[in-house]
Amino acid sequence: MDTHSEARRIGAQLAEELHLALLARGFYIPMGAAAPIGGRAYVDVEPLRDDVAHRLIEVLGPPPLTMPDAGDPWAVAEEALKDLRRALCAANITLPSLGIDEPCGSNQTVLVELGNAHPAVVRQLAQTIAKGAER
Repeated sequence: MDTHSEARRIGAQLAEELHLALLARGFYIPMGAAAPIGGRAYVDVEPLRDDVAHRLIEVLGPPPLTMPDAGDPWAVAEEALKDLRRALCAANITLPSLGIDEPCGSNQTVLVELGNAHPAVVRQLAQTIAKGAER
């Protein structure tokens, strides 16, 4: 069997499995095997109505941000602050107001305060993050 046919077969199998998994959760989303690209299998999903897309986002959206219990919340925040300072330094970005904030919430999470920054620094930070996201 050639690579193209195998990729098409895998794409069809994945499309069926994904379709059934979503169907089991109340989502009818037609899909099938897409044309292979570079010998890899792809799944083609039919266009979604906006209400279905909104429901999918609600169901599959990002989980709430929770940090594993790593001991002392102050030490965790200070270590995170050091990591951020190192990364910003490597990108030649200075946020002079970085610091540790007071514990908040019912679990007394200690937060890192990013503070104030000049608009040019914020723009540089945004560009640096965008470049990293492209990788």
